[in-house]
Amino acid sequence: KNTRKKGSFPMYRKISDIEPKPINWLWEDYMAKGTITLITGEPELGKSQITLSMASIVTTGGNWPVSGEKCEEGNVIILSDEDNPEKTIHPRLEANGANLDKIIYFDGICEGDSNSDCQLFKLKTDLRELEKMINDIKGVSMIVVDPLSAYLAGVDTYNNKDVRSMLAPLSNLAGRYDIAIVGVEHPPKSSNGRAMNQVGGSIAFVAASRSAYLVSKDPEDEERRLFLKIKNNLSNYSGGISFTVESHKLHNGIEISKVVWGDESVKITADEVLAYYERTEFQHKKELRTKWIQEELADGPKNAAEVEKKALTQGITEKQLRNAKKDAGV
Repeated sequence: KNTRKKGSFPMYRKISDIEPKPINWLWEDYMAKGTITLITGEPELGKSQITLSMASIVTTGGNWPVSGEKCEEGNVIILSDEDNPEKTIHPRLEANGANLDKIIYFDGICEGDSNSDCQLFKLKTDLRELEKMINDIKGVSMIVVDPLSAYLAGVDTYNNKDVRSMLAPLSNLAGRYDIAIVGVEHPPKSSNGRAMNQVGGSIAFVAASRSAYLVSKDPEDEERRLFLKIKNNLSNYSGGISFTVESHKLHNGIEISKVVWGDESVKITADEVLAYYERTEFQHKKELRTKWIQEELADGPKNAAEVEKKALTQGITEKQLRNAKKDAGV
């Protein structure tokens, strides 16, 4: 109650007056309703494919991977700025067996009576329009935003404060309507290799989510992909899941791909996978530099200064060249 005549006032409650509520899982131990879940990973590994597989499970009341637990049926809203709805999204959903009547593709924001000039949805200014959709459609269980950064116009995605200010209202929307919001993001151009730093440019992306997952290649099988936990504040379960992206032909002859989930959980962690590929890449580059200097000297000795100058044009530093000389026995 405001006891002041004007101006702001503090709002507070006793914890004893707040009724505790259980977690409402859309996918138990992986994705809770009322929260934001983030999926990250390098391009071409199947992040978007995963969200469409999830949408198919939600719209048909299907079974989740590994556990086989049945999902409560619901509607799904898709915002996608990278994949074409006619040529990619629809066929992939059909290949995954989705109930297409329960999936709504959000084209954008239009003005007046014309829908010929829709503008891309902006989280900063158009969240009320998304809320109107939720109320119109009813029974929405999941919203896919792919990629999340495409809808953050006017936001510095490397600024923690800016990212938090944009994602907080989205998180509140998820909580109000008990919807699981799944955002796809790309890793930053540079990071220290820890899984926690693989989501967008700011740590605020992970901080704003209740769960986050890394999609990666499997170090033991190049054809297989892994879906691994980066963070989950609501569950201690840490098991990952494997999947493959396989070719599929629709009844109309269209060739498309779909996700096929593995039957068992995997134990490797996101940090372990990243460390493996970081070491592998380091070793690969080291071997390439050694091979380069061997090829330079294949016809016999050369002037050291000239070789050093040429190495710099190849992006090889003086220190790296010294190490390569040592490894090559030069």
